[in-house]
Parts: sequence; C-alpha cells; structure tokens
Amino acid sequence: NNRITSLSEIERIDGLPVLGIVPSSKYLDDVGLHVIGHPKSMVTEAIRTLRTNLDFFNVQGRKKVIAISSTVSGEGKSFIAMNLGGVLALSKKKVILLDLDMRKPKNVLDAGPESKSRGISTVLIRKNSWQECLIKTSVENFDFIPSGPHPPNPSELLMHSEFEVLLEELKQQYDYIILDTPPVGLVTDGIMAMKRADI
Repeated sequence: NNRITSLSEIERIDGLPVLGIVPSSKYLDDVGLHVIGHPKSMVTEAIRTLRTNLDFFNVQGRKKVIAISSTVSGEGKSFIAMNLGGVLALSKKKVILLDLDMRKPKNVLDAGPESKSRGISTVLIRKNSWQECLIKTSVENFDFIPSGPHPPNPSELLMHSEFEVLLEELKQQYDYIILDTPPVGLVTDGIMAMKRADI
C-alpha cells in the first residue's frame, strides 16, 4: 500500500510543510473557475486556506513567482494553479497564470481559438510579445497566457534567457505569477521552470 490516506502521514515526513488539503468533489469537472462557480464549497474554502498559508512564505511580499507541479499528469495541478490564481485575484491582487505545459496544452479559462496559434512558445522565440498573447479572464485582475503551438524543444525554450526576461517583465506588472508546469516525473521542462520560481 503506497497511498497517503491522512494528513498525519505527510506530517511524519521530516521538514515537509503542508500548505493545504483540497478535498475531492463531484463538481471538479466543471469548466472554468471552481472558486467562482462554487464560492461556498469545501474545495473553494480549502484553496482560500492555501492562499492564506502561502502568505507565511512571503512575509515581505517579494516572492512573486509560484510554481505548481505534480509527478504525473491528471493529479490536479492545473486545477490548483487556475483556482489559486482566481482566489488571489479576488483578494485584489494582480495575477497572471502561465501555461508552461507546451507538450500538452490545456483548454482552460475559455482561451479561444487564438490560444492555439500563439502563447508562451511564440513569446520565447520572439515571434509575439507577451502582451499580444494575453487573455483576460472573467475575473478582474486575473490574466492568462496559454502555452501556444507545440514546439519541438520545450525544455530548451524554458532554459533560455528569454524565459527569465519574460518573468522579469511580468514582475513589473503583476503581484503574482503562477506557473502551471508540466509533470516533473515525466519531463524535465517543469524542473527548468521551477528553478525560476520563488515558491
């Protein structure tokens, strides 16, 4: 049995802080932001707790880049990234979500057909500016940049200095930058992105 069944099992692992537990819910398959569609649910409350606990890692407000990852796909990393961004934006912070999974782009936040032709991949090769790829969500102060067309070399693009330049420019405009990374157990892209993250 290799399953984790309780919080106490995680807390027994030395030096591993638990920021929150998000329960499963029959509503999680809904398209869009769960925290908007179900503001009083246990899941939304758990994500609010996660937002509050993240503040303890950011006492001086200087840590802006938050990376969300998982071991394999299908574990809910994109759901957490999207809804954490929504909750942060609802607390009057300017937030941008970057879909860095260029191998398996997600159709989230009603990105529209233009999200397939431009996004992070075209920004990193200087074909588009990040402003041209920006998608405004239904939540005020919450923006999104899709992954864009699938490149042959996603890991190399994230290692390149262009990615660092992009993050520095976004730090001037936003309070939080959330990186929805690829699963770190499958590809190295996520680890490249996480090296640039504060949390």
